[in-house]
Amino acid sequence: FPSDTKLCPGESVQLNTGPVLPGASYTWTATPPDPALQASSPAPVVSPAQNTTYSVMATLGNCTVVRQVNVTTFKATLSASSDTVICGDVTLLLKATGISDPPGSYTWSSGQPNAEISVSPLTTTAYTVTYTYGDNCQLKDTVQVTVVPSFDLMIACFPDTTNVDIGTSINLTA
Repeated sequence: FPSDTKLCPGESVQLNTGPVLPGASYTWTATPPDPALQASSPAPVVSPAQNTTYSVMATLGNCTVVRQVNVTTFKATLSASSDTVICGDVTLLLKATGISDPPGSYTWSSGQPNAEISVSPLTTTAYTVTYTYGDNCQLKDTVQVTVVPSFDLMIACFPDTTNVDIGTSINLTA
């Protein structure tokens, strides 16, 4: 049987890694049922969607051997903050939520190992969070933070005066 029976989503494993004896017959079953299992294959490759116990009965002549192998399939979800637009000189809190059993760990592309990070980008920046769980399985999500440059606002009075007579028109320019 394979030495690593812990799978991340999308991975597969060959159930019989030993020699295939000429003339031997193999009968595989799965609990819960795996519709993709090739029941008479000497070395089926499986990618179960859930934890599954595979059993094989191998027969050669008058000899029969029955064995079992448990395959664990890890699952998780990950969601991160939505893409956003900020003005320059703003601090923003980015959040990631990963769900798995057992719980996993977070690493942001900026190097921080937390589910929540504060960022103050000066230019448009993409922040990728990696959620590591199970048997070193990983999910990734990216948050695009678009930065609109900050600006100063000044109001100027023409003519340049701080006193204006009632009824006098002046132009204000921003």
